[in-house]
This record gives sequence, structure tokens and C-alpha cells, in this order.
Amino acid sequence: MTRSLDLDLDAIARHAQREILVLSANQTVASAVRAIGAARPAWVVVVREEDWEPRPYLYAYRPLELVHIVVAYGPDTLSLRAALNLQEKKASAVGTAGEPAPTPSDTTGSASRIVTVDAERVPIRVDETAPITRGGLRPPSPPPARPSAPSPMPPSPLPPSPPGGSGPPTSGGPPTRGLPTSGPPPAGPSTAAPTIDMRIGTRAPAAVTIGTEDVIDVIVADAADAITLPGSVTATGSATEPIVAILTLLGDAVTVVGPSILRLDPPKPGAPSQSAFVIRGVAEGAVQAAVIFRQGGTELGNMRHQIRATAQSTPAVRAAGTATGAQRAVGDGGVLLLQIDPITSGTAGTAGTDIRFRYRVHCADLGLDFQEFESPKLLASNGTPAESLRAYVAGIYDQMTNQILRTQDQVNRFRREVEAFGVQLCGQLFPADLAAALWDGRAKITAVRVMSWEPFIPWELIRLKDPKGRDSDDRFLGQYGLVRWLPGRSAARSLPLKDWSFLAATYPNNPADNVTGEVAYFTATLPQRGIQPVQVASTYDAFVEALENPTFDVLHVACHGEAKEDNIDKAVLVITDELVNGRTQSVSITADVVAMTARFGDRRPLVFLNACEAGRLGESLTAWGGWPKRLIDAGAGAVVGASWPVRDVASNTFATAFYDALIGGKTLAEAASEARGAASGVGDGTWLAFKVFGDPHGGR
Repeated sequence: MTRSLDLDLDAIARHAQREILVLSANQTVASAVRAIGAARPAWVVVVREEDWEPRPYLYAYRPLELVHIVVAYGPDTLSLRAALNLQEKKASAVGTAGEPAPTPSDTTGSASRIVTVDAERVPIRVDETAPITRGGLRPPSPPPARPSAPSPMPPSPLPPSPPGGSGPPTSGGPPTRGLPTSGPPPAGPSTAAPTIDMRIGTRAPAAVTIGTEDVIDVIVADAADAITLPGSVTATGSATEPIVAILTLLGDAVTVVGPSILRLDPPKPGAPSQSAFVIRGVAEGAVQAAVIFRQGGTELGNMRHQIRATAQSTPAVRAAGTATGAQRAVGDGGVLLLQIDPITSGTAGTAGTDIRFRYRVHCADLGLDFQEFESPKLLASNGTPAESLRAYVAGIYDQMTNQILRTQDQVNRFRREVEAFGVQLCGQLFPADLAAALWDGRAKITAVRVMSWEPFIPWELIRLKDPKGRDSDDRFLGQYGLVRWLPGRSAARSLPLKDWSFLAATYPNNPADNVTGEVAYFTATLPQRGIQPVQVASTYDAFVEALENPTFDVLHVACHGEAKEDNIDKAVLVITDELVNGRTQSVSITADVVAMTARFGDRRPLVFLNACEAGRLGESLTAWGGWPKRLIDAGAGAVVGASWPVRDVASNTFATAFYDALIGGKTLAEAASEARGAASGVGDGTWLAFKVFGDPHGGR
């Protein structure tokens, strides 16, 4: 990593010999790195002096992050000023010993830190955490007193340009909640907004030693730059709005040190924007890491890594992320992002278990700029702490599935119970400050994007409630165009909808179970619109052949399905039946078979499983199980499935309204919203079972 420089990075990361090392911004990278290796400080403060300023600018870094920034890409002879791209807005806040601490201007990198100086202006302490106001939101940063003087641009073809002003942020304390804003975030770009073609990429260690720190490099470069970025993908975005990178981890072996959100300026030719997340190995094992790049309400890319934590020292092997890129969508200011991470303390299933959710929330039109919120402790139906996420969600599914809906009175009662339960879920899952923000701004929400490792909770069922009163929303969250996706992968933005295939299950030995409701839509309605679907025979071999050699942009599967909470990987699609020794047996296909056989490649099709429980996700020993996960891993660009039994009329109404909207040019979020609205008119609540996975902006 340091080329000709010989450093003991483990010693630097673990054994600080002095508190602060002060370096001049005019020092070369080589001399700075040698000084860090010799002094092994806890903090490095870079001093930048200007003729027009009575006092110097100070920039506080942890030594390991500074080494990664200045050494990984820039020449050894480059100055720290150029290598770190030291701009005024990146400077740390400066306080004087014995006086009230100032407020940092940002929560990323050096701008998030406070350097305390003595009477001689010598740095004596560095603090990481900024003051937090009630509700977890920091007050807006005051505008600068005067325009900043221009900073020199580095001459290197790949100079580091950390987000919003610094290198990778680190913190020895707990993560702070909320991110600063300087007024509401900008709304989505207009069609006249300047755009830029860029390449985005990440590099992460294959392994990290327990007790030591390493970094996940993040870079956004102009697409025309003649630089090598293995694993990078092309995206098109605004040339003026910040790009946000969000790190999320699945697993406990590695933790994030400091903020998990970075802000990067849009790149300029020859001047990429670059930063890094700092991670630490804490226990033997492996984690999945996802870095999601967003601009406004649009996802530009979604990269994934697997990182192993080990007790033994590991070689410095770094791997590029894998993903696909996308274009910035126009008019995305009303897209509400709910980035959701489960938090569990204690041992699941034992006394003292504390299960919560942490939300990172963004919606430009609501003035939410990646603020963090934390849910109340999850409680079981008897009011005691939930033993596990599985146990908590089992109670939800029991209320949805253990219902008899044979008469209109039973249907009406069930609908009212579902509405009341949605309000209850809001109080259980959303903290009061988040519920208030969404309640007040709900009219501005155009779509909801749920990004979560959490596989169980039916977020579609939530019904917003005014935390200050008794009023509740007349819509479920699913009716706001809620679309899900999984961290570490990219959904398809383009859904061609040109070639269609469908399978309608038949059961020769139980003809009454045949699936016929949707057949007319594919055999009569679509041909009238110039679409000629191909029917896949209702046999095991034909279905597997279609998955192995796809010729479709849309695959619709109508059948029966089964899934069990305690063994979700064994969820099956029952596509036909057969006689064995005179007895009728189901012929089914498992999600495991799909994982082994489906190869969708570049087609990125939309797959619609109209089968009871086919949309439910679960965890296996090593990764997520369930159909949506398996299909997305196989390359599906969007997936639709149901999490519990859906009545035939509601199911058919949802499917036809969903397809009609997509064919008519609506986005995936708009189609999901229209389909839920149409199916809700059937009169029961089973239509809420449908989960839609994909990009909310996806469409023809």
C-alpha cells in the first residue's frame, strides 16, 4: 500500500506513543509518513498557513486514515496540502482550553473534529464527537463569514478528494446520531441540471486482523479520466450535488469506526473525489459489507464485499467491489429512503435481549438528510421484550394467516383489524420523532425505498399515526409506492418488458387446484397490446429449463407455495402433482434449486411469483434464504412475491393492475402503488402481502 515506504501499520493503529503529531501542510507525503511511523501518534494535526489569514487552519486526522489517503494514490513527492486537498471547509473546529467547545461544521472526517489549543495556539487535544440537539439532529452550520480563498488543485491524475472536506472519519466513541445540514437538502435535479458521467468504485480488505483498523476506499471519478479503477461502474449524475456513500454491514465480526455515511463532491476532470470508511475487526468471522452510492433520491450504485476478521495477521490484499451503476433520476426529491439496520444486544432468546432498529432516513422534500433514528425496544404481544426477530414477526404473520374469510362480515372485520394493526406497528417500529417527521410531510412522499438486511418485517403494513394526537393515515406505507431492495446489489433501472413468459400451475390429480385466474391476461389481453407471451409447461423440467436458459424480460409464475418460519430456506413453489404408488404427491421446486440453476445474466428480468408465501425472506446459516434473495442473486432486476396467503380476486387484481401500469410507462414504485390501490378495493387486507423488490425509478 505504501510502495517504497516501510511502515508497521499494525503498530501505528494499536500502540500510540504520543497524543498529537503536528505536521505542516507543505511537507511532502514521504516526510509526513516517515514522521507518523516514527512518532506513532494517536492524532495527526496538519497546519495550513495562509498570508491572508491571521490564524492557521488545522486539520485533524487519525494516523492510519491519513496514511491511506496520501499514500494509496498520490506520489511521495506531493505536498500534504495537495494530497489531502486541504480546503477551508474541511478544516477542523478550533477551541481554546478552558472555553466552551465550538461546534464542528460537518460530521465527516477532519471537519467533524475539534482541536483544542493552548494560549500559544499549540494543539493539545482532539475530540471527535460534536454536540447533539434533542431528537438527534444537529443545528444547521452557520454560513461562512466571507468567501473561501481558492485552494490549489493537486496535479496527480488521481488525487484524494475526501467527502465534503476530509479523509475517512474515525471515532473511538459511539456513533453520533444525525448529520448536519445547511438548510433543506436540494430537490431532485431538473431536466436542465448539468450532469456528469462518472465511475464509482470501492476497494476493501479481504481480511482484517482483530483489534486493528483498516479502510474501505471509496472513489468517484470523471468517466473520461485515464485512471485504473478495477471493479468500478459507470453512473450519470448531477455535476453540482454531493454524492453520499452509505456503509452497512451484515454480521458482528467487523464494526465501523466512526460515521458510516460519507459525502463526496462531484468529481471534476483529473480531480476524483475520494474517501474511506474505517473498520475494525472485533471477533472471528466474516461479514457482508455494502456501500450504497446515492445522489438526492436516486441510487447510483450499490457495491458489495465480504470481509473476514481473523486473530492472525493477514496480508494486505484489497479487492474491488462488484455492482452496476445507474443514471440520476429526474424529480426524485419525494423518494423516502429508509436504510434499516437491526440492533440486538444480549443473547437472542434469553432474558435481557434488546432488539431495535436503526434508521438512516433521507427525503429531500421532507428536509431529511440522512438523519438517524432508533426504534423502541421490540415487544412481544404480551408486552415482554421480543425474544428474536423471528418470534416478533411470527406474531404478525399469525394475525394475517390464521383468519377465516368466508363471509362479508368476516372480511370487514379482518380489514378493520389490519388497519388497527398497521397503526400499532407504527408505534412499535418508528420512534416518535421519526413518526412525526413522516406524518407532517406525508403528502410530499412520492415513493418509499426500503434498504435493509432485515428480512422479516412487513414494512408495507405500517400505517402512519400522528404521535401528538389520535389521527392516523388513511393509507398504509405500501400505498406510498414502497419498494424494497437488498444491500450490496443493484436493482435494474431499465425493465424492457419486451419478451414475456408465464407458468400457470396445473394439478392433474386435483384439477380444482389449477391456477386459472391470470391465464386470460396472458393469452388474450397482452396479445391485444402486441405482446405474445410464451407459456412454460407446468412441469419441473420445463421450469428449470426456463430458469437455466432465460428468453424473457418478464417471468410470471402462478402456483401454490409453502414456507415455514423455522426453516425458511425450504420454501417451495408447488407447480404440479403426480401419482406415486397410487397416492397423489406434490411436485415442487425449492429456492435452493433456483440458486443453483437460474442464470439471468444481463437480461435482469422482472420475476413475479404469484404464490402464497413466496415473497417471505428468511436467514439461513450462511446467507439469506427465500425466493427474492435467490432470484436477485441469480440476476433478477426486480422481484414481486407474497408473504402470506392472498385471496384469488385480490391476487389477480394486483397482478393485472401492476402490469398495466408498467406497460403504460409508470415506474416500479408507481406500479406498486397503483396495484395495491386496485387490490385494496377488493375489500380484505390480504393484498398487503405483496412485496415488490427493485428500483423505485425502474421502468420501460
